[in-house]
Amino acid sequence: MLEVEITGRGERRVLFLSGQMDLDSASQLDRALEAVCADGVREVVLNLQRVDFIDTTGLGTVLAGRTFCEQHACLYFIDTPVPASLKRVVAVTGVHHHLPLRRRRGSRAPTT
Repeated sequence: MLEVEITGRGERRVLFLSGQMDLDSASQLDRALEAVCADGVREVVLNLQRVDFIDTTGLGTVLAGRTFCEQHACLYFIDTPVPASLKRVVAVTGVHHHLPLRRRRGSRAPTT
């Protein structure tokens, strides 16, 4: 199961993902991106630090998110550091040069 929490205001949103991102759950990221881009957001930051597992479907969805945001004139970044689960799948697939990694201010995970 994947949970997506959207924070931020104005033209910037941070999407905090937690849980497992795979074939069954990756579409939740698509829906969240559609929602924030429909609101006219100009910058989206993905925080994946609480993603326990990601497969190639999840990675494909993360990569497709960049294209989707570009089509909506929106910047798209992945907050660093990234979890070991993402590092593993990126190492296997060799797509590291396609990931827009950047440390962004104000994108720390909410405390529970």
